Amino acid sequence: MKLQFLEGNNSDFYNELTHKVDKYFKENKLSRYADTGMVLKTIFITVTYLAMYGLLITSSFNAFTGILYCVIMGLMHPLFFINIGHDALHHTYSKKKSVNRFLAYFLNFAGLNAYINRILHLKVHHLFTSVEGYDIIIEEYSVLRLSENQPYEKMHKYQVYYAPLIYSLFSIFLIFSIDFVLFKRSRMGNSPIEHSKGEMAKLYLQKLSYLFFMLVLPLMVVNVAWYWVVMGFFLVHMISGLALAMVGVLNHQINESVFPQPNEDGYITNSRKNHELEATIDFAPYSKLALWYFGGFNTHTAHHLFPNLCHTHYIPVTRMIEETVKDYGLTYRKHSLAGAIKSHFAYLKRLSKPPKAVKVS
Repeated sequence: MKLQFLEGNNSDFYNELTHKVDKYFKENKLSRYADTGMVLKTIFITVTYLAMYGLLITSSFNAFTGILYCVIMGLMHPLFFINIGHDALHHTYSKKKSVNRFLAYFLNFAGLNAYINRILHLKVHHLFTSVEGYDIIIEEYSVLRLSENQPYEKMHKYQVYYAPLIYSLFSIFLIFSIDFVLFKRSRMGNSPIEHSKGEMAKLYLQKLSYLFFMLVLPLMVVNVAWYWVVMGFFLVHMISGLALAMVGVLNHQINESVFPQPNEDGYITNSRKNHELEATIDFAPYSKLALWYFGGFNTHTAHHLFPNLCHTHYIPVTRMIEETVKDYGLTYRKHSLAGAIKSHFAYLKRLSKPPKAVKVS
């Protein structure tokens, strides 16, 4: 069923907010694209990651040093997506399409597939945020029950305990499972989709290349026992997985989360932009450190309302959102980082209980 928003795309709230944002950029003579700080961050992430990789495969090191190199790689690895690739997918890194296209392939460098993630992120998640059956990442990660509308399984009783382990494997799941699953789908969001044989070939070639450079080559050249190399591989991805899972669940799956469902005619009874406000939660939105590391995923409401802005601008935009909602009786939701994590695990615990049976009289 084709999904639509009963009240259209925009709203009075969003129109006023857009006016404020446009005025802010005009008065301060700011570009909506990446600034010098973002370019320097891109260089820092890339150089640091490659330096740690180079040291691991070319130098001698003790156990402590090897673990340190892997930890730093694990901290940098998710930033290729949540900082560089994400802005590039939205064409907000640069005015030049060629630059954005090149930087989007940093996702491939980190093991993800830029082609399928562009479709998933832009044509599915941003258009149908938290609408089950449309925002399909929820249903593809069914080992956890992340919505009251998801089927309940016996294993979900213990999900609050095993969730950290599952989250630590999230990057491996994204790289070696979800991309392949998404390629098999014949429909994403409102649109039927068919992938060319060329894109399928690129997918397999890219995954094999990533596996070669991240695991096979180190096994061949690093002068340690093979199991240390495998453990290092998993350490990198477990740290990365926790960061990637964090930016996924803390924005959309906590105690205050809502999952609007369409009526029988396929309509969400809201405007698209008000829906984005309702379906998104921020964490540590005014923290410059959180913004730097999480690439604006901590100011996720601003991102969903203004995906055409580089994430470096989201703190002042978030202030405008928080001010403007008061005039329209709407709610802007935020937590500290610790508060969001606590709320998420309370949410998991609530959903670990079987749905109450409906008695038929």
